[in-house]
Amino acid sequence: MVKYPLTVIKTVDRRRYYDSLQKAGNANPRPIVNFVARCVEQSLDLYLSAVEPAEPKTRLLSLGRSSKTYAIQPRIPKPPRKAKSLQ
Repeated sequence: MVKYPLTVIKTVDRRRYYDSLQKAGNANPRPIVNFVARCVEQSLDLYLSAVEPAEPKTRLLSLGRSSKTYAIQPRIPKPPRKAKSLQ
């Protein structure tokens, strides 16, 4: 079984995607193959940038540690202010 990576086709590339599909329907598969290959490459770059440290000395936090470090603190609402009396 061949497995392929998930690939993102951006909304801004929709027209090029449809044009490539049209050409593939006219017995010219090269444009759609090149288009999908570029999208796969961009998606893999995106995935790798999410897991690779920006600098070689940067250490990645584990999921458990990052959830403790960067946990969102619950916001406690302030009690409503009392209206001033006009007397």
